[in-house]
Amino acid sequence: MSHQDQHAGGVRRNPVYLLEALQWLFRGVRFSEISLRDDCTWTPRWLAAAALLRVWSGESTLRERFACSRRLVAHLRGDDVQPAGSYQAFLKL
Repeated sequence: MSHQDQHAGGVRRNPVYLLEALQWLFRGVRFSEISLRDDCTWTPRWLAAAALLRVWSGESTLRERFACSRRLVAHLRGDDVQPAGSYQAFLKL
């Protein structure tokens, strides 16, 4: 048995750990002081999270990085509200 298989029985908690890391990074940030357009589906906190996730992404183009970070943010938010769906709309924030 390889060393990688020794811990394979557990449940993957990567989204939980990612959310905890983002919360740690944003500790002390007052997102309530930041306002976006009224019709914007992003919140300042999730916008900052998406920016970090884009930087950390291994995707090769900005559009792919945006799509990946948007999927992660939608998953981490855990609600039915989908953030802006196009890279163009995201840039206009």
